[in-house]
Amino acid sequence: MLRRNVVTGVSLLLAIALLFHLNLVLVSAEESSAVLSEEEFESEVTALAERVRAGQGDAAHLAKLLVTHAQDKPDLPQFLSALQVDTTEFRESLGTELETVTAALLPEKLSTEVVGLKKLAQLFLRSTDPHLSAVLRLFGLAERMEYFQESADVIGLLGIRERLRGPAETTIFETRVTDILHQYAERQLSLDQPGEALKAVAGVNELERDDNTYLLASKALIQLNERANQRALSVTDWPFDQSAKNLVTELVKREPEAKEVLVNLTAQAAQIFVEVGEPLYAEEAYDWLIELRDDVDENNKLRLELVLKAQSPEARGFAKRLVSELRVNDALSWWANLRILLSGFYGTKLILVFYICLSVALVAIILACLMPLFMGRSLWVERPAEEANVSTVLDEYTELLGKFGLDENASEDRIKQEYRKMVKDFHPDTAHAEGASAAEEASEKFVELKKAYERILEIKRSRFG
Repeated sequence: MLRRNVVTGVSLLLAIALLFHLNLVLVSAEESSAVLSEEEFESEVTALAERVRAGQGDAAHLAKLLVTHAQDKPDLPQFLSALQVDTTEFRESLGTELETVTAALLPEKLSTEVVGLKKLAQLFLRSTDPHLSAVLRLFGLAERMEYFQESADVIGLLGIRERLRGPAETTIFETRVTDILHQYAERQLSLDQPGEALKAVAGVNELERDDNTYLLASKALIQLNERANQRALSVTDWPFDQSAKNLVTELVKREPEAKEVLVNLTAQAAQIFVEVGEPLYAEEAYDWLIELRDDVDENNKLRLELVLKAQSPEARGFAKRLVSELRVNDALSWWANLRILLSGFYGTKLILVFYICLSVALVAIILACLMPLFMGRSLWVERPAEEANVSTVLDEYTELLGKFGLDENASEDRIKQEYRKMVKDFHPDTAHAEGASAAEEASEKFVELKKAYERILEIKRSRFG
């Protein structure tokens, strides 16, 4: 029993050894085919093709031999054109091998580097063969992706993605697209075209995000902000479609310091765009800013500035919206309303009315200031200078009444009575009998009393009615 088991074990070991040896022989044969000279390759392929046509050769081995040789050669050997192998088994083997190898190589290599596989498929596979269609689609996809390395047309790339078929095409696309868009974005940043760069990385955002995507987006945002601060931003630089907004929103969540840059950019952009008569872009930037910034006072200041700068007819609707928001926020002071009026928001007629009213008011103020001067000069010309002062006139009035022994409360009749009484004593006719000297003195006193009386009546009637 033991002897039988030993014999069985030895037999199994010999069988395993034999299979291992055969496998090494096959592997070495495959490896040797890769280093065959062109003459050896032609001789071996021709002989094997004849056996396959006769139904005696290994069609799969022939297919693999051809594909291995073609994958590193841009041009096929001339003898293959005359090689007549049209069996179903060979076409199936060759088609499967070509499709597998093409799908494995194109994600990493340029289509021009493995174009021999495409030529081999076109040479041996029928036009109706699904394997030929699959290989040609893979090459077509790779060629289109290589074209986009120069243009980075995000819309075109998204269109390609929508038409992908199967995992092989998806692998080629996803492997290449991120690098294509990143490289294009870096070129645009170096050319000071941050808008184009952000559009490109926004396309990456729609396709596949990674750290480099956000890094490039951050650089583009900073460049756009610098351009806005220099008042050099134009609508052609504004890259914020929905994809770009989504990307930057994610960037702000990842990097909070980017929010400050974005707030300044949108505020500056809104003012620049409304100045150049692009209210749609201005409103888009403004709406985004309001979403980002919660500072009501700063937002109201921006609203007022935008209203004052919204001079174009196209911006009229946007300006009305801003004024309405200012009213809701109770942010329209008299000064703000005046500035809005003078900006032309309410129309040119109101501006004209305002300036007319202002002119009339200024003239009235000037006249009011000059009137006292003219009136004072007139009084000085018509009356003695001392009468211009009310207190001086009153003092004079009191002094004159004192000559008659009266005060300022005396009535006109009382004044007249005292006057007549005193002038009798100093009348020239009465004093003449006392001599010439006494008559002259009495006459002077008489004249003095008369003048005083007349002056008292003048002051009393003009000042006291």
